[in-house]
Formats: sequence, C-alpha cells, structure tokens
Amino acid sequence: MTVNAVVDASGAIPEGTTVELAAFATSSLDGALSYQWSPSDDLSCNTCSNPFATPDTTTTYTVVVTDEYGCTASATVVVEVIQALEKIAVAPTAFSPNGDGQNDMFLVSGTSDIKEVEMHLYNRWGNEVFNLTTDNLNDGWDGRYRFLDCEIGVYAYYIYVTFDDGETMLLSGNVTLVR
Repeated sequence: MTVNAVVDASGAIPEGTTVELAAFATSSLDGALSYQWSPSDDLSCNTCSNPFATPDTTTTYTVVVTDEYGCTASATVVVEVIQALEKIAVAPTAFSPNGDGQNDMFLVSGTSDIKEVEMHLYNRWGNEVFNLTTDNLNDGWDGRYRFLDCEIGVYAYYIYVTFDDGETMLLSGNVTLVR
C-alpha cells in the first residue's frame, strides 16, 4: 500500500500577494487522506489540500499526506517572494552653482523607477524663481532666475515625483544656494 503526493504552486509572487498551494495525493487503497502543511504561519489552512499562502519571504512549504491506514508521503514546493522595491526620491539640502562641475545643479535623485519630476522653487519673498516638469533626472535648477545668478541663500521647494507605476510622492523643504 502506498501514498503518492505532488504539490504545485506558481514559482514567484510579488511581496504581499497570495498564492494557492495545490497538493495532489492518491492512496493505493483509495483510503481517506489527511494533510499537514508546514510551516503553517502564512497559510489559510494547514490541514486542507489546497491552502492559500501569503509569505513575506521566500518559503519552502512541505505537505505530509497520510491515508487512513497510516501510510504517508510528502512533497515540497518553494514559493519565491519578489521583494517590492522601495520608492526613493531625494533632493539635496544645498548646492553650489559655481561652475566647478560639482553640485552645480539642484537635482532630484532616487530609484530608477522615477518617471517624471515637477519642481517648483521659491525665494525668501515667496516668488517662484524656477519651475520644471521633466522625465530627465539630469534636468534641474542651475541657480539662475531670468538668466541672472540668484543670491546666496535659502530657497523653498516642492517637488512632485511620479513613479512608473503611477504612484506619486511629494518632496518639500529648503535648499541652500552657496557659491
């Protein structure tokens, strides 16, 4: 008398999603089957044939199938969890548009999934001295307003960042212009 077990699941899932684990088992004597899954932490049910799994990290699941006569079989499946990339966008706290080739532009930087940047900068009187909407992260403020160098000082900004998936982030703060 033998018990055979096979388990199946899609191989890789994005972080935070659910996948169904499917155990296929047979008993040579057609006896009733019971299922025991481990680890059971992220499973909807650890004693059913097809539980739903929502693991946080890549996990190897094992099912032990036992028939009514005590015969057992086991099978494993690895569910790979693809970690979501953290969306990062940052703006510097200072820049020096003095032509030395270092920090000459006020630019947004971050993860490679930034699709578009909308930038607005204001002087100490609240007048907008620069605005730009671009998909090129090499575009930014060069410290000039109406073709003239702006004064050394602190400038307020707000920046809307749009990522490839449509998610947006607002950056706001102050940047110090030094020469």
